[in-house]
Amino acid sequence: MLRVAICDDSRRDVERLESALERLEHYHIQWDVFYSGEELIEYKKKCENDYDLYVFDVEMPGMNGIELAARIRKENVRAIFVFLTSHTEYALSAYDVITLAYIQKPITPEKINELFTKIEPYFQNVNKEFSFKIKTDYYRVRYDEILYLEREARRVNVYTINEVYKAYMKTDEIWKQLDSEEFAVPHASYIVNLRHVRTIKGDFVILADDTELPISRTCKQEFKEKHLNYIKRMV
Repeated sequence: MLRVAICDDSRRDVERLESALERLEHYHIQWDVFYSGEELIEYKKKCENDYDLYVFDVEMPGMNGIELAARIRKENVRAIFVFLTSHTEYALSAYDVITLAYIQKPITPEKINELFTKIEPYFQNVNKEFSFKIKTDYYRVRYDEILYLEREARRVNVYTINEVYKAYMKTDEIWKQLDSEEFAVPHASYIVNLRHVRTIKGDFVILADDTELPISRTCKQEFKEKHLNYIKRMV
């Protein structure tokens, strides 16, 4: 079951969205509705359960959708956002908080169906796992938990949201498990999960947890192209 948080100050748009979600035949979805960012933040303080997907209106009085997403992103780097907007110029600024997609209003069943068709492979990839061995113990971490991998000679340091694992693996062994559309190389020493890239600034890539990694001259063009293609697949 997919748990979704909807936040939009327009009751008409919320009703349209709920109607479209109810018409989806192949997905088991449970959703909660909030009419302001402040309401959602207060609810999250009282409720330990998190959501698989957040659907926010960009333009709301008080805390707008991008500000709300930024608040949630600080607590959960894995949070997935879809933005509803009447103005396409908001799309690029929305990617500062790492956005899965955006939908231009008015909301229609066709647009929602297209959205879920698009994000279904994404959630399938999220559940893929990267496995490795440390001494005599075997570990598995999900794709969405990996921020980046650092290669040091024969060793690979796997930086996840909560922990760092140090294993011994060859480069070809690493790539046998990784999707080249989801991971990219900004520098010979690093493999980055594109899902957690917040932005690229000059010769550095900024991740969702504020980690800054260098981008080498030889890798820069290919890395930027992969990042752009990743964003395009989400739009």
